[in-house]
Amino acid sequence: AEVVELARDRIGLDVELKEDGYLDAVLAVLGDGIGEPPLVITSFLDRVVAGVKRARPDLRCGLLLGADRPARLLRTRGSELEVIARARACQADFVGPHLALARLGALARAAKAGLPAFVWTVNDEHAIARLLRDPRVEAIITDLPERACELRRATRTPRADAV
Repeated sequence: AEVVELARDRIGLDVELKEDGYLDAVLAVLGDGIGEPPLVITSFLDRVVAGVKRARPDLRCGLLLGADRPARLLRTRGSELEVIARARACQADFVGPHLALARLGALARAAKAGLPAFVWTVNDEHAIARLLRDPRVEAIITDLPERACELRRATRTPRADAV
């Protein structure tokens, strides 16, 4: 609750739910949100994303995609990536691929499906700069926020405001 209050109308928040079972408690703490910039909720768990969208369709929610088994995550189901089908099924507003998946074609497939991407964890300065210029990337998640903000200020593109 303290973090939510500190962030209110100052910075956006990415609230990652790592487990199922406490969604109601988290949503109660979040209340009506944090103002502008807004918050997003992310999870690796399809059922958590679906639960957020059922309870609070107004909140933006993303399905996180890890890099531990890229071949499995990048399998196709018909003409669509399996993870894109998963994101659609749980009503995710965006996907959050790990940088390794982004490099393996996940960005192109997500963009083709009309899903923005929040790429994580991007700590290489060249990768940060490249992704800030990529219109398929809505946001990057990094351990270097000050440097990323400097690079964002130096990057003059429509998507350069999303860090």
